[in-house]
Amino acid sequence: MKRFFVFGLVCAMFLLNGCTAFDKKIAALEETIKKLEARIEQLEKTIAPHKEEPAKQQAAYDVPVGESYVFGNKDARVHVTVFSNFQCPYCARADKSLREMLNDPKLKDTVNIVFKHFPFERHPEARPASKAAMAAGEQGKFWEMSDKIFTHQNDMNHKNYEKWAKEIGLNVDKFNKDLKANDAKYNEIIDKDIKLGAETAKLEGTPWILVGGWLLEGDISADTVRKMIEEKKL
Repeated sequence: MKRFFVFGLVCAMFLLNGCTAFDKKIAALEETIKKLEARIEQLEKTIAPHKEEPAKQQAAYDVPVGESYVFGNKDARVHVTVFSNFQCPYCARADKSLREMLNDPKLKDTVNIVFKHFPFERHPEARPASKAAMAAGEQGKFWEMSDKIFTHQNDMNHKNYEKWAKEIGLNVDKFNKDLKANDAKYNEIIDKDIKLGAETAKLEGTPWILVGGWLLEGDISADTVRKMIEEKKL
């Protein structure tokens, strides 16, 4: 009996010491995890620092129509101005939605669409596409060419600009001559639009859409635009 008691006491002491050692290992592991989490948090702050929320727009941006092409009623009370990039897929979707917006009977005489060019450097075909649309505009077909470009964004090149020019009824020879003769003029228009977007309209990406100078709030739809016109008393 005595032997069993001693044996049990030894086992209990062994288990107790083992548990204590295990608890120490768990505590050490938890401490290591805390240190790693702290380091990860610090790295995240360094790589992606916290950004302050942009200040809410206090007044309408003064963005003149200038030389821009206008879709819809040119005498409309409210300009829906879009800073757009022909090589941006989001801009292609926005263009379609904006055109559909003008089908709304309550808006078609109230608003129009003003196109501003904002090609990005990382999109090598965006600026040439803007020039192609403006060259088509010399023959009154800016919006038809822009529709072709947005619809076929994966096929943007000069050969296809010529092809689309023919399809929309342009004089292709004149189209090519205008492209060449007006290259400096088109670059100047594009650069003015870029400056206007960056400095005046506080552009952060494309498409950048303003309704009467106010940044679009919500989806691109007739309902959203009507609501903004009411709320902003445009």
